[in-house]
Amino acid sequence: MAVSWNNPTMFGSVGLGAYLNIVVPFVTTFDETNWGLAISLLAGPSYMIYDNGVFAIPVTAGVHYNVVGAWAGATGGFGMNIGAGASFDFLWRFAQKWHAYGRVMAAYNFAAGGEFLMFPGLGVGFSF
Repeated sequence: MAVSWNNPTMFGSVGLGAYLNIVVPFVTTFDETNWGLAISLLAGPSYMIYDNGVFAIPVTAGVHYNVVGAWAGATGGFGMNIGAGASFDFLWRFAQKWHAYGRVMAAYNFAAGGEFLMFPGLGVGFSF
């Protein structure tokens, strides 16, 4: 599930953007159920590269925060990271408040030794 807020035109062609991704995968083995949770947040300044009213390309760069938890039966682990990231979106507004989007988010977390993450996505969005 992805929830995003992006207003890249608050101050001319620059604004703010926030992207939240939540992933809850479930994996069942023969003897137990293992499950995990991942939450990724990117927030920072956003810039509208192109917008003709139908197609738009906003780019957001900022702070990335990542939380991952995994559980297997009664045991589990938990970790969190902070880093820098960016999101590149392509929006197609096919109705007054509805749009389709393609997105690529990338982040580098400052964990021990560093960690590079990439989140591609396709979806349908609603604008207020």
